[in-house]
Amino acid sequence: MWSLFVTILLLYYGVITWLPTILVNQGYPAYKAYLFATSMTAIGIAGVLAAAWLVEVVGRKWVIGASGFISSLAMVLFTMQIETPALARIWILVFGFASQVVIPAIYCYAPEVYPTLLRASGFGWASFASRIGASLVPVIFGTWLWPTLGLTNTFSIIGSLVLFSIIIMVFFGPETRGKALDQRESGDWYNNRD
Repeated sequence: MWSLFVTILLLYYGVITWLPTILVNQGYPAYKAYLFATSMTAIGIAGVLAAAWLVEVVGRKWVIGASGFISSLAMVLFTMQIETPALARIWILVFGFASQVVIPAIYCYAPEVYPTLLRASGFGWASFASRIGASLVPVIFGTWLWPTLGLTNTFSIIGSLVLFSIIIMVFFGPETRGKALDQRESGDWYNNRD
């Protein structure tokens, strides 16, 4: 659970923090760079609404897995299409939507995987780990990865970490959709991974 929190929010805050700078460095005017960031955030509202519906219809694990993968892939494709503003904008919008599906889904799923006695602490520690990871974004992303490896490789590495975390969740995490929290106490969740 912690790896999901850390990797997804590392990706999200990396984009939120650095997107205007990335675009300006690629020759975009500053106002367009901020319009990209604003449009990414605006479409995220639809992503949050979609997440609220999807976690109940499809299930938490699968929503997290699909939207986490799509948000990572969108940023890799964005870096490959950055020279074409129309395509770059499409990938930013895809990222904005998918990232705002995955983040609320994680916040829904995370407390449910901990037993009642540990629920608040487990969720709190997972969230704390993500904040530590997010606080390191300026160093990891802006000082180390991007200048050394370039944008595409940077987002490919972060996307690979997200994918690794998703794979762990898919194989080892329970599906909590439609389950009562008291079923967690009896261990029934781990007998049916869906």
